[in-house]
Amino acid sequence: MMKVLFLFMNTINRYFPCLTAVALFFCFHHYGGIILDAILYLLQYVHSVSPERFLGDPPIDFGNQDSFGFFSPLLGAFVKSLGVDVGMKIMCALSHLGWCIAVILLINSITRFFKSEKYFLFILFCFIFATAPGMPHTKIHFFRLVETYTCSRQFSFRAWADSLLKLTM
Repeated sequence: MMKVLFLFMNTINRYFPCLTAVALFFCFHHYGGIILDAILYLLQYVHSVSPERFLGDPPIDFGNQDSFGFFSPLLGAFVKSLGVDVGMKIMCALSHLGWCIAVILLINSITRFFKSEKYFLFILFCFIFATAPGMPHTKIHFFRLVETYTCSRQFSFRAWADSLLKLTM
């Protein structure tokens, strides 16, 4: 029993900084609601469920539709099974969790590559603080790394970080 407890505590101590970083990240980047791009993704879902509502609507007929990506159908599945509010929140939380995991793995890989593991926590917390709302560069919308609403850019960042991670391995 003591051996199991020791292994459990050792595991918690090893991953505690990363768990703290993820918790801190979610404190900084809380869900902002159905705003901006999230409205468009929700309209795409409504159009897929009830296309007659948008007959003759030029943006839907000729504009950005959900046939080119995987994000809109995935979001549609969440909204259909969990409802609009909960589905959008969970999709946003999943994108944020993916972002956190990608950043942790990327920083871990880079610090190992340069043989400077002792700077891992410092770089990780700097990265989290630098993306927090209210930092000077977050006032420029196109430079934001983390959105507080459901959008596909979060998954694009995760793919970008995963690609960099593979390059450093």
